[in-house]
Amino acid sequence: MSTCTSCGRGGQPDGARFCFACGAGLGSLTCRSCQAEVVPGARFCSTCGADQAATASAVAQPVASRRITSVLFGDLVGFTALSETRDQEQVRELLSRYFDECRAIIARYGGTVEKFIGDAVMAVWGVP
Repeated sequence: MSTCTSCGRGGQPDGARFCFACGAGLGSLTCRSCQAEVVPGARFCSTCGADQAATASAVAQPVASRRITSVLFGDLVGFTALSETRDQEQVRELLSRYFDECRAIIARYGGTVEKFIGDAVMAVWGVP
């Protein structure tokens, strides 16, 4: 076990190339083109001149994708006036039944409840 020279975090596994706490390079790295030792953080290999960043990015997978999504936002019409004339327990019971029904309908059509805000519901489809 070794210690990271960048952040000082100990317990790094033997043979680890990067610190598990800060991501800094540990020890020596090798060039992907000629396998020569490369200083951590070097952009080019000092032996063959290969661009280390370009080689790494050619292997990298895309981090974004285009998705078709739908968003539903709905609320109870006249809820504020209704809640002002009812007991708090009655209003809470009404909202609980309303939210349960919303959850069931949204799930039936493959959506996900994103959040409930007051008397409003927000649901999404096509979002992981």
